[in-house]
Amino acid sequence: MYIIFKQSIKAVNLLKRRRTVFSFSWVFIWWLFIMRLSLLQLAFPYVNIESATIQVFIIALFASTIPLLTFKKELLEYIGLRRPISLELVMFLILAPITLFLVSLYDHTFLKYVILILPILEEWFFRGLAFSTLALANKSSLIVKLTAVIISSLMFSSAHLHYGIQQVVAAFFFGVFLALLLDYTGSITLSISFHILINAVLSHHLYGMYYEFPITFCGGMLLSISCIVAAFVSWKMAD
Repeated sequence: MYIIFKQSIKAVNLLKRRRTVFSFSWVFIWWLFIMRLSLLQLAFPYVNIESATIQVFIIALFASTIPLLTFKKELLEYIGLRRPISLELVMFLILAPITLFLVSLYDHTFLKYVILILPILEEWFFRGLAFSTLALANKSSLIVKLTAVIISSLMFSSAHLHYGIQQVVAAFFFGVFLALLLDYTGSITLSISFHILINAVLSHHLYGMYYEFPITFCGGMLLSISCIVAAFVSWKMAD
């Protein structure tokens, strides 16, 4: 019986490794398209950000197919989209559509993509797909998780190459924080909220109100802080 049990464990681990390799390889291929887009923006700084955002959306959409088919419920559970619905997810599902609708009406600058839309797409791709598919190879292994954190953060930071080396370094450490946050909380909604918050603060610092984007800044801040507070409240209620 012990030998059968041991062989079963080996078979399960082998299956998980194969799923991880297959899914991550698929995500990696689509990451190369993101890198191509980043290099184009580096060579041609005035590439239309709306067009770039649409391309990232399409890339994220196609990259999702294999991981979702391979891991099925396990992936969605890991990032907090299949468990009993959380308070921060409810808050996000209520506020995000309203914010995006109002911003699309009144903000005609590129900052609506930087503050609201790209953080959602990037979190789904780099944390929801790249990090999670690697981490799910063995959720109980610290080495596996740290490897997943480093690789996904390197992928995330290199996609910011067109912003300069300082931004690449900062994006790496921010990616590490977001991956650890997702692993600890099990909530991709929370990592999206922090991403929106940081992008809003940095955009305000860099551009001020020169582009007249107060509705985008205020909407992003309201959305992110509401979700973060909701997560904190739910944790307190659980205690």
